[in-house]
Amino acid sequence: MMLAKNAFRTWVWQRLSALYLGIYILVALFHFTFSPPDSYDAWIHTLRHPAVSSTTAVFFFMIAVHAWIGIRDIIFDYMHHTMIRMSTLGIVTLALFILFFRAMIFLIRL
Repeated sequence: MMLAKNAFRTWVWQRLSALYLGIYILVALFHFTFSPPDSYDAWIHTLRHPAVSSTTAVFFFMIAVHAWIGIRDIIFDYMHHTMIRMSTLGIVTLALFILFFRAMIFLIRL
């Protein structure tokens, strides 16, 4: 029962992250299609707005969650040796954390 509950939870996270990513991309495309920033300073001003920077931070977090769940499922399905599976999961998790925190540092430095 616990395994089914955990599988359902990851399924829900995968769907919610996909929904957020889709909505964010559509809103960003709509905004930048009809109101594109005309200079670098305008881009920075747009990204410094608290609503934009916070939703962008959540966007990067959701990318990391979505990628980790997808890669984790692929690794569990196709890697049968436990040591290789766990070391690959560790490397993937570390890489996703590094990418996420680099994105956060980029947003903070704006």
